[in-house]
Amino acid sequence: MQNRDLLTKALKKLQIPEEDLGYFFSTGTISNYGYLEKDRISILTKKGEVVDVASAADLPNIKIMSKMVEKHYVCLAKSLILPY
Repeated sequence: MQNRDLLTKALKKLQIPEEDLGYFFSTGTISNYGYLEKDRISILTKKGEVVDVASAADLPNIKIMSKMVEKHYVCLAKSLILPY
């Protein structure tokens, strides 16, 4: 369901002016890095070399830590439960 559809349903249910909808409903995006590349995590190998943990690891989830993760959210008032 698109944000605009949710806004339309909220306006219909609450019967308020659109400019007041921000008090009951909000959306947004947040992002985060596991770690920044400039603040990389280094490990010391048995050979005495210092390497980045993402390049040394075989696990794909370690490599993903250096990439930005973006999440979208919708917040609505408790009294505004909209059926999908």
